[in-house]
Amino acid sequence: MGQPFEEGYVGRGAMFGDLDGDGDLDIVETGSGYPAKVLRNDGGNAKHWLQVELEGRVSNRDGIGAKVYVEVAGQRSFREVKAGVGYQSSSQTAPFFGLGEAERADRVEVVWPSGIRQVVDGVAADQILELVEPE
Repeated sequence: MGQPFEEGYVGRGAMFGDLDGDGDLDIVETGSGYPAKVLRNDGGNAKHWLQVELEGRVSNRDGIGAKVYVEVAGQRSFREVKAGVGYQSSSQTAPFFGLGEAERADRVEVVWPSGIRQVVDGVAADQILELVEPE
């Protein structure tokens, strides 16, 4: 599993996100009595992905509480936008979806905390899709 996992330590929290913008998730791990560890995923990403970044106008600015659905080839994936996910840590708020071999998402649907529904069809893979809540 590699050097970062060979030594014993007590973990306190972890952050997951695409730190280097290469389309795969990296990890920052915090612990008790030692510096944080950054575990970069540099193995290459042969599959497609989509990240959805939200900006609320009626709801809160970061879209916390929004539900994001991505549909690819009849399969629907779901993420809820959250601000905190663990003790002493918080991951990126923009939901990340693996698309496998698909070069596009058939549909992206956001249900904002305000109840507003927003749909975008035919979204190209391998990008950060920025959506602003309609007013």
